[in-house]
Amino acid sequence: MKQFSGITFILLSLLCISGCFFSKLQKTEPQTEVAQSYLKPSSDLNDTLLLYKRTPCFGACPTFTMVVKMNGEVTYFGRQNVEMLGNYTAKWDANRL
Repeated sequence: MKQFSGITFILLSLLCISGCFFSKLQKTEPQTEVAQSYLKPSSDLNDTLLLYKRTPCFGACPTFTMVVKMNGEVTYFGRQNVEMLGNYTAKWDANRL
């Protein structure tokens, strides 16, 4: 029984060490070109600037979706546990954006 537990310990140790070794071999450099493309402001005024969404939970969580576009158009849809239920639209000026 001692020999079996010793072999098991050695095998588990080798697995852990090999996992650490192979994780260091993988290069996980960020793709800066892709990341930089998302940081540039869009010139298309119909593009989404912000999407804010809260989904249901097992309690009384507020559930809504709000979309703000580059042209200042804001749409809000309140589903449950919020003061404003239903669809609403608004127009924000450049200062608010």
